[in-house]
Amino acid sequence: MDPQDDSPLEHPYVDNEGEASAPQAIDEPFHIEPDIGAALLLSGNFSRSLADRVFSSLTQDEIVRISQGLLRLKAMPEDRVERIWNRITLLFTGDWREEDDLVEFIRSVLRKGVREEPKLTPVQKLALLLLSLPEDLSGSVSGAILGGLKRPGVAELTREMAHLLHYPGSGVSERVIGEFLAFCAARALPSVTFMSPRVMEMEAERLVRRNPTSCADVVNRLWLNEGELLSTWHEAARLQTEKTVEMLRDFAYGPAHYYFIPPLERAATFRVCLSPEARALLDEALQQEEGALPEPVMSMARREGVLREFLHRYYVEYMKLIPVVMQ
Repeated sequence: MDPQDDSPLEHPYVDNEGEASAPQAIDEPFHIEPDIGAALLLSGNFSRSLADRVFSSLTQDEIVRISQGLLRLKAMPEDRVERIWNRITLLFTGDWREEDDLVEFIRSVLRKGVREEPKLTPVQKLALLLLSLPEDLSGSVSGAILGGLKRPGVAELTREMAHLLHYPGSGVSERVIGEFLAFCAARALPSVTFMSPRVMEMEAERLVRRNPTSCADVVNRLWLNEGELLSTWHEAARLQTEKTVEMLRDFAYGPAHYYFIPPLERAATFRVCLSPEARALLDEALQQEEGALPEPVMSMARREGVLREFLHRYYVEYMKLIPVVMQ
């Protein structure tokens, strides 16, 4: 393939629905207790002058609570402390040098703890994507991105890269890579269809009943096989560098919103679109047990997007064509 190929970055996860999905927990219910969170923030690598500024702004009761939190942290296993640190630092997107920002964040954590999974900003997602590239690619891709930004944008992206450089949460990075590849695939998929949702349901039903094995293969590669995200991302960046840079700019700085629906939810949605008989045929071909997939959040937009995604992939890979009705 030519390195400047204009063909789309291929990946199966596609959705343009205007409905945001809740971020998934990484490994346990997300809750950071107030004293623990504040103590961990204060124990970070800050200068003495910044620590003095924090202490001068807190009440005696708040300082005592932080002291107790430090003692509890000392007794915690290191891996749990690391998981808490990974999450809580993602929540703080202000400039670490701004003392008032840190003071306010510590006081906020002391008041109510942290109960929400961190939601990454577009620039944080871009930073994680750049940091996940191998050395032979990261320089050219990041250089092209930074070269198109003004000074404040360069500073913001560089700060987030420094912030996330040692972030070891592979689950978060993989989720961001999956979301970016889904964004690329959504841009490549035809945006207009002359096939109504009801006709798409009938066509999916017909295909599953006629050949459940081939349909199961499409479902597997579309939504159930997530093992090659990193290699797909690296290959796309290596073979289509200019296209990758363009997509990264749109992903992080573009005006359009993109709503990512996790692939398992897509598979569950497709399954619900079928009759009980066709569903049983598909489950048997997939070797999936009843209840193995999550309960889908149903909406007409989601059903239509999933059906169109399945039919587009099936037509391309098994019928070797894209009918007029799907263009």
